Amino acid sequence: MTKDEDNQTAPICFSPRTAAKALGIGVTTLYAEMKAGRIAARKIGRRTIIMRTEIERYLASLPSASTHKAA
Repeated sequence: MTKDEDNQTAPICFSPRTAAKALGIGVTTLYAEMKAGRIAARKIGRRTIIMRTEIERYLASLPSASTHKAA
C-alpha cells in the first residue's frame, strides 16, 4: 500500500476515546489537554471530534525526549 492509499483509508477525525487511544494517553488526560487549549476539538451536533491533523500538530508541539545519564 502506498502512502497516498494509506491516507485515503485513514480516518480524518476521531472521537475523544479513539484519539486518546491513538495518543497512548487516558481520556481524562486528553480532556485536560483540551481544557488547557493544547488540543482543539470540534463539534458535530452533540458529538465531539478531534481532527487527525490536530493530533499530528499536538504531537509535533511536544518537547523532545532527552536521554538522562545516571550519575
